[in-house]
Amino acid sequence: MKCPVCQKSLTNNAALNDHIKAKHPNVVLSEQPAIASGEAPDKHIITVELPRMPPGFHKINCPLCGSPADLNVKSSDAIPQIQKPLEQKDKFKSLPTELPAVIAARMEQRLGKKTVVMIGTHPESLGKTPWNEAGIDEFWALNDAVYLEPMAKNMSKISRWFQFHHRWRFTRRNARYEADHWAWLQENHDDLQVVMQRHFTDVPNSTKYPLREVCDLLLGTTIGRGAGYQLRYFTSTFAYMLALVMYEKKMGIHDWERVELYGCELVQIEEEYFKQRPGLEYWIGRCNEAGIQIYVPEFCRIMTACDVQKTGVHPQFGYNSYGYMEPSLGSAMQQGLPIGEDPTEENLIGAWEDAPIEFVRGRIKGLFFMESAANMSTLDEDLATLWEVEPLLADAAGVEVEEVWDHDRSD
Repeated sequence: MKCPVCQKSLTNNAALNDHIKAKHPNVVLSEQPAIASGEAPDKHIITVELPRMPPGFHKINCPLCGSPADLNVKSSDAIPQIQKPLEQKDKFKSLPTELPAVIAARMEQRLGKKTVVMIGTHPESLGKTPWNEAGIDEFWALNDAVYLEPMAKNMSKISRWFQFHHRWRFTRRNARYEADHWAWLQENHDDLQVVMQRHFTDVPNSTKYPLREVCDLLLGTTIGRGAGYQLRYFTSTFAYMLALVMYEKKMGIHDWERVELYGCELVQIEEEYFKQRPGLEYWIGRCNEAGIQIYVPEFCRIMTACDVQKTGVHPQFGYNSYGYMEPSLGSAMQQGLPIGEDPTEENLIGAWEDAPIEFVRGRIKGLFFMESAANMSTLDEDLATLWEVEPLLADAAGVEVEEVWDHDRSD
């Protein structure tokens, strides 16, 4: 066996315990519960004993890996908890704002529709969340994202919080972000609903998700599989959220007419999101058929597909018109695929030149990289790009160029 801290090879448990006491005195080992009766545990759980410190956050280096971390001490009697390093905290501060033409078009689309905004944690589109725009009836958020800066600043605007993980997940003491998520769940949050698999007595704001009712109403016998029916298809928390919107509309609880998704990308180069995204897009389609409009930020990856190339999975932006725009001649040539006659006669959406949104998207793909920036070091260059595409966006939004900006460009 090996020491779980330094990976030194040891002969037995006694040798491991002696090694830990001598070389890692601040580490305590405990064993995972056996999976079934009689099975031996195969791993150790590492906990770290630290000296008592005053309440508050303390900057330290993790005693195991040496990386920067925040130490959260709730009280002088509490055991200090090491938090994950905050290397991604600043990503949400400096994302460029959207063009006024895009914002104006979004607000016009929302006009008169009962709208819920659902918020995830992906930094690119999370930074686009319209916290202060008119026409939004509810904000819904999820998981342990309460500690992200955009969320923490706007908690009073959030109506429902979704935590669908197992109890062993949401009670972990080492939260992903700045503070203890399990401690937050146990607090009283006034009118905020914490939607969970069931009501937990130690989570005062928790409310049970109506899973049976949702499945009976929306799935039931609609999907045949084998000798029976597929009664569940929820591959992510967002899938449950969209199904709940559809359920509440059909039951007359809330007449939802529009859902806006922010911080939800599910980029398919990650295994977890590769599994989750198809189910999300299934429920997007179901919501559309129920009369619920779905909105995503301009460069969000939802409802576009990944192009698998020889180099692996590549998140090609805008792969959404097979046979008309994809696969493109350039992509085929790059992959060494055989090229037929008249290769220059690309069929651009069937000569559908008067489709302004698709036309504009095709002209400004380079803007995608600007939107993804996490700092302002290239601001001048980015703004120069905006001035070039501004007339196109203004035309797509149905406004005059002069109406797009309400301040001097020197700002």
